[in-house]
Amino acid sequence: MQDKEPSDLGASTYISPAALRDARAAPATKRKYESCRNVIKGWIKVNLAKEEEKLKRDGKCFLDASGEIIGTQFTPAYFDEFLARKRTSVTVSTLNGNRSAMLDLYNRQRVPLPDDYDQDMAYLFSGMQREQTTHDQTSGAGTSGKESLPYSLYKELCEKTLVRSDGGLMHLTRSGRDFAVAGPRFTAPYPSGFGNTPI
Repeated sequence: MQDKEPSDLGASTYISPAALRDARAAPATKRKYESCRNVIKGWIKVNLAKEEEKLKRDGKCFLDASGEIIGTQFTPAYFDEFLARKRTSVTVSTLNGNRSAMLDLYNRQRVPLPDDYDQDMAYLFSGMQREQTTHDQTSGAGTSGKESLPYSLYKELCEKTLVRSDGGLMHLTRSGRDFAVAGPRFTAPYPSGFGNTPI
């Protein structure tokens, strides 16, 4: 195929294939992936120190000189262990972010996706989700971060809301177990004849 000028292709500037591959994820997604990989790196340093020493004897390691995870060394078996241990302190959706970050790493390093990342990983996440659901159902409190509002507090807040003349702008703020009714204070223009009244 004959090379065409960028303007012939409908683009104003040339972008390399590597840059186009890198552009597939939004900057916020890239930052999230990097954050997830940093968690994995920290776990490797703490929990796989003995395995790292064995690998170094063979001239290999989990992290390269820049501190990036080496996809061919940090195998799915190690990642499964990471997920199983982290499951006790974070939600399955957070762990799913770690999985996406590792998939991104494999793609960026052009490492063939291990077979275990297909069906076995799906089974692992299915099992973790089932365990989390069972725990949430038996313990009565979910891990969503939401708590039901006690009726007495609900009643008190309703009464405070009804006596305020804030045009429906009252909102609830929560810090720890304490609830407070708060509303914004600003001056809003009213139609002529009403003046400017603080709400």
